[in-house]
Amino acid sequence: MLDRGFDVVATDGSPELAAEAERLLGRQVRIMLFEDLDAVSEYDGIYANASLLHAPRTALSGILGRIHGAMRRDALFWASYKAGDAEGHDSFGRYYNYLDEDALRHHYGEAAPWQSLDITSWDGSGYDGLPTKWLAVTALK
Repeated sequence: MLDRGFDVVATDGSPELAAEAERLLGRQVRIMLFEDLDAVSEYDGIYANASLLHAPRTALSGILGRIHGAMRRDALFWASYKAGDAEGHDSFGRYYNYLDEDALRHHYGEAAPWQSLDITSWDGSGYDGLPTKWLAVTALK
């Protein structure tokens, strides 16, 4: 994104991962939890690759509402999730919300009035190297 000229505001909830990202990107990475997003109509787009899949199911709709509020009109939002039907932990002990398409549609619908919402899937793997079904949401405010 940086190479394409986007003005990126990078964030991470973990101070350690934010520091690593700063080292790799050569620019500041803000330490911020999803629940702390308080921007209003500030962003033309939000990209959440394999990050919101760590948000507790009970908090996801509220987080998505904050994201919607942080976006300008006609802004684009993209997020990816590991698919599943029950929340749980991977072999490294990391929490995942493991949502299916219906659950994602429910959370996005509960969060805000999106102009459009599209969900696609693909087979891949995660950090643990195990086969993983992924879901990607593309939503327009």
